[in-house]
Amino acid sequence: MRVLLSGTSNSILAKSLSYSFKTDPAVTDFTNVSYGASGTVALGDHLRKIDFSQHDFCVLDYCVNEEVFIWQKDSSISAAMNNLYAIIDASARAGCQPIVMIFPSSTRANHKRPLEEAIIDQLRARGIPVFNFYDFAARLTAQSGLGFKDLFLDPMHVRREIGHFMGNTAITYMKSVAQAGRPAPEPSELSYQPLSFVPFQEVTVSCDRQIEHRETKLAAADLLRITPNTQLEFPLDAPAEVIGMTYNAARTIGKLSPPAAPGETLMEVKASGLFSKQRGLTLVTLPMTHPLSVQGDMATLHYDFEGAVTDTQPSPALELSGFVLRSLEQSLPVHFCTHASEPVILEDSLNDTDLAGLAEVLATSPAA
Repeated sequence: MRVLLSGTSNSILAKSLSYSFKTDPAVTDFTNVSYGASGTVALGDHLRKIDFSQHDFCVLDYCVNEEVFIWQKDSSISAAMNNLYAIIDASARAGCQPIVMIFPSSTRANHKRPLEEAIIDQLRARGIPVFNFYDFAARLTAQSGLGFKDLFLDPMHVRREIGHFMGNTAITYMKSVAQAGRPAPEPSELSYQPLSFVPFQEVTVSCDRQIEHRETKLAAADLLRITPNTQLEFPLDAPAEVIGMTYNAARTIGKLSPPAAPGETLMEVKASGLFSKQRGLTLVTLPMTHPLSVQGDMATLHYDFEGAVTDTQPSPALELSGFVLRSLEQSLPVHFCTHASEPVILEDSLNDTDLAGLAEVLATSPAA
């Protein structure tokens, strides 16, 4: 089985979800294109890198961050589902079956979670296998005696043992259908506006052009380093919206605005724990709080920074990988491919023995 994983930090956390796919002998090839701290807009970046014909299953993990972006009004349920439809359609057309993992936040158990609801209503209902942690947690806490918050490393990450367990559950499903071959894509009544990506190589800037190579043990990237008070331009197929940006969060601070209205903010990157001289590279893709609609064949933005940074932080700059675009003209049907004729509820496939084993591990292991 050849498995692709596209997600956020729960998908790159050591000894967690991805560890299942790395270590199970039934998985003959594993590719992980995840970015931490990102939302579904990252799919516009990831799609350009993926040949779905080379994968049998595509595992998606975006809920935990996207629910926060929707709540903050940096994203919307329609934008998030459009992004998910884009990868589900691309995957389905190649006969690669999507699987959705709904990871939780410890702070949102008692809040509305519109993306979770949409995934259940629109994706699981059409045969896409879904693992919903919130439903799974009710059984696990009853079995283990642990509280809901005891299942987490921090508010946005479940304990590694749980992520590993969720991955193993997905693999068990994959094994059960792998011999059936690649399912045929079927069109649906749903539609989406296609995504595209403009890499930094196609962006012209009014400052000196400086390419930075950043590298860690896990990743490497070439980036365009842009200094404050710089105009950026790049070509596109209009009409379109600039909806997101991939950048190095370790070395980026400041805001993007339309040149005609510098007082307006399309997107602002504030100082956080990611912005530090101690970090070399942390690639993220975040949504534009206010997408830029472009009717002509050239997009123009202005990057600037006002304020000060501390001695532990890098000098103000934008280290750019590229921009995610959404077409305003095209509308394509969403195709689905699945082995199932009815909803696949992965958390319901677990028996009491499975849960008892996980509960024992959680009770005897420190949360780390």
